[in-house]
Amino acid sequence: MILDLILPCDAERAKKDNLPLVIPAGGLAYHGPCQSLGCDSLVVEGLLYELAQEKEMMIAPTIHYGPFFSLGADKSRSASMDKRAFEGYVYCIFKAFLFEGYRNIYVVTRQHLPQENEPSFASFCRAAAKRATTEYLEKTLGQGWWGSESYADYYERLEGENNPFNWIKVLPLSLTAPQDRLELLERSVLSALYTSGASSFRYAGEEHWLAEIFRDADIEWGKEAVKQALSYLDKAIQ
Repeated sequence: MILDLILPCDAERAKKDNLPLVIPAGGLAYHGPCQSLGCDSLVVEGLLYELAQEKEMMIAPTIHYGPFFSLGADKSRSASMDKRAFEGYVYCIFKAFLFEGYRNIYVVTRQHLPQENEPSFASFCRAAAKRATTEYLEKTLGQGWWGSESYADYYERLEGENNPFNWIKVLPLSLTAPQDRLELLERSVLSALYTSGASSFRYAGEEHWLAEIFRDADIEWGKEAVKQALSYLDKAIQ
């Protein structure tokens, strides 16, 4: 289900059944002269739309902007947000969904290097999620709710489904490839996900080291990476 296309009755059923509400997230960033500016978002969106063919869930509108480092100079057509402004923006989104009654929210964002312990995009989302959840609990249950008699067993339930700080989960998505082949894999994945969108990923004729890498993009390699990523997301999103 696509959140902005469904009817209110469908949204109410989804909340009642605790279906996953999944938010794709990425940014507009320069990845070389022949890669789409929105490739981070496009990878996540494409994978989630594929997953939704087999798994019942809702896909919310994509968070298309965020803080990041782009592969280029200031003229590289990127659109990076201020980190504090971004955290405040996603905090408002999370807070709105919590007050609307959603309790099974996922944010899926690209993680470029598997060895990154906490990519900045994900870390800001996690901070915003904790802030939104804390504020929601204080407004609905009162200050010091966790120390009241009603929540005497709170710490025993921290790892369970009822832990409110599990209502919003941030999933950094990493594509498995050697570091020097990561951009090539990303291009291959895009080719596998968007077979009719070749014009978006064409070679633009500029001289750039990434352009030479992208010439070796392999759609079959991309399909295998898509399969692995879908397996991960299917297990992670419940």
